[in-house]
Amino acid sequence: MRKQLEEESWLSLENFFVGLTEDWFWENYELGGFETRSREGVFSPVLTMWLMLLQRFQQRHSLSGALEALVSGKVGEVLSRNNRSKRVRRGELSASTGGFCKARQQLSLEKVNSVAELVNKELAQQSKGEGLWHGKAAYFIDGTTITLSRTDSILEKYPSNICGKRDAHFPQLRCLCMHNVINGLALSPSYAPLQGEEMESEQALTKRMLSNHKEPSIIVGDRNFGIFSMVYHANKNGHEVLFRIKESQFKKLLGTKKMKAAVDQEVVWEGTKSIFDNNPEIPVGSQVKGRIIRKKINRDGFKPLELFLFTTCSETSASLVGLYGKRELIENDIRSLKYTLGMEMLHAHDPDVLEKELILGVVAYNLIRACLAKAAKVLGIEPRRISFSRGAEYTRIFGNKIAAAQTCSERKLLISQYFKVLGQCKLPNRKKQRIEPRKVVRRKLRYPVMKKSREQERMESLQSQDKATG
Repeated sequence: MRKQLEEESWLSLENFFVGLTEDWFWENYELGGFETRSREGVFSPVLTMWLMLLQRFQQRHSLSGALEALVSGKVGEVLSRNNRSKRVRRGELSASTGGFCKARQQLSLEKVNSVAELVNKELAQQSKGEGLWHGKAAYFIDGTTITLSRTDSILEKYPSNICGKRDAHFPQLRCLCMHNVINGLALSPSYAPLQGEEMESEQALTKRMLSNHKEPSIIVGDRNFGIFSMVYHANKNGHEVLFRIKESQFKKLLGTKKMKAAVDQEVVWEGTKSIFDNNPEIPVGSQVKGRIIRKKINRDGFKPLELFLFTTCSETSASLVGLYGKRELIENDIRSLKYTLGMEMLHAHDPDVLEKELILGVVAYNLIRACLAKAAKVLGIEPRRISFSRGAEYTRIFGNKIAAAQTCSERKLLISQYFKVLGQCKLPNRKKQRIEPRKVVRRKLRYPVMKKSREQERMESLQSQDKATG
């Protein structure tokens, strides 16, 4: 049985991660040989995964930054489990990234998925009852793209995008994110190539994610998800929906072109022949019962916004409109993932390694989110009121200090200081909505765009230089 984690050591992310995974690894030893120790060298599976998490916690998000923490003795909790390695016992740890790179390649993707599921489930379980909207779990859903390194193995699985008449230099993958409305905790992402034969749309990724998510929840999405197939699959998997739909679809469901200023009416959404032809998994004649809501929202500095919503929820229209009004929160969550944790571009040269980086990047995000949620509970504020970027930095700083604390009183003092600092990192309550111009800040560089691989560009530059010199 997994031992109960101590309340005081929970804020040390390393102690939490090792304490959670070690017992589970030993319970599954016969099934997969999972363990925190390593017979082959320094980089055990747990140490490798923890260093990959450290890449996201560190400011530089690099391999060398994670190894600096290893060499400087800030990863003692993981290393203390690896007594079989002679180099660990002697303290002969190298700052070279070669061993870490090899360990990341040899790490099983199945193990990474298992550990990610374990950590995410534990974090969700600890916050259960606190991350509910009107007594139900509610999730925002949205997609984004992540830039990848340009290597032959990456391009084979993730082809480059076509920009006009040429291919873009860097390939990309499509990633679907699903985040809790209240505390921001994310489910494991669903991803696929953005181009090529294996490409998948956001709707296809949504179907996969909804089928894997067993807890009945409310799914909130924009017009990209407000189609019959999404509503049907969510309803089939036991989820309720709150999707924004197009005005034309709203009028079809309403059955008239004349609409009142405010509408809240029960309807039956029936699939069409084209829907059944494009989605053969949906039985012909399928339909979904729900409600359509029309609401005009007046905003200072903006034109009035008309919302056309379809929902299968029983809550009041005012509550549902207020819930959808918070949908921009997932945009902030995705921004935190990509920029605060440095996942805008994954620099792995191998497809398997970049998938591990993506999965563990979301785990790192959830670990920080869980710390902020615990602090918010103590401070008596909403979890999302704490700035994620500042909270992530202070969690990293105080986490190292808490792990190094020698006495219980010292540890309690550090935790109280941590809570106090986070209480000073609250986001402002803006009286007016923020308006940002959609303009580029930086001017275009005077150099042309790189259209080929770096090796080809180097070769052509060398040939032109030889011609110039005669």
